[in-house]
Amino acid sequence: MKKRLDSFSSRLTRTVVITVLVTMTIISVFVFQVAASGIFLMSKAHYSDILEKASRDLALTMSKVEVSADNIIDELCWHLATPELVLSTMEYELHVNRHVYGCGLGFVADFYPSVGRWYEPYALNDGDKVTLKIIGSETHDYFQAEWYTKGLASPEGVWSTPYLDEEGGETVLCRFSRRGGMGPEKASAGGFG
Repeated sequence: MKKRLDSFSSRLTRTVVITVLVTMTIISVFVFQVAASGIFLMSKAHYSDILEKASRDLALTMSKVEVSADNIIDELCWHLATPELVLSTMEYELHVNRHVYGCGLGFVADFYPSVGRWYEPYALNDGDKVTLKIIGSETHDYFQAEWYTKGLASPEGVWSTPYLDEEGGETVLCRFSRRGGMGPEKASAGGFG
């Protein structure tokens, strides 16, 4: 009889332990699923808000750059008498438009015969100061660059695909370019990033 009780109690203990383990496993899986889906939904909402804000900020910045480009090109058209006036106008405009990282102008070949075939002034906004340089040359033939060809063809402006700007800002840029308002035979393409 004692053996029978041990056997019954052993089976009862095993049954209770297995039932408790199965119940705890089911509850743990359920709690994990609820917690995981809750965390996923919270993360999705959080990062969706972050991406939406970043998208709005980027659209606002792009809009500012487009307006600045239009204003800078219009201002430059008034100061095309000499290459020096172009440089001083670019420098001034970058001081005024702090959100523009760089400003480059690609003039058609021999626009200023005194400076040669490739005249591509570039102004870089370094935060506290504006650095000016001429980057057009035989080794940097901007006439084939996407920003120049598409910008020259577009009086309303076009955005380039992101690229590494090794000659100008030495960073990854996305450039807005448009043709200057000087007539197609004397046009230049301005790039702003």
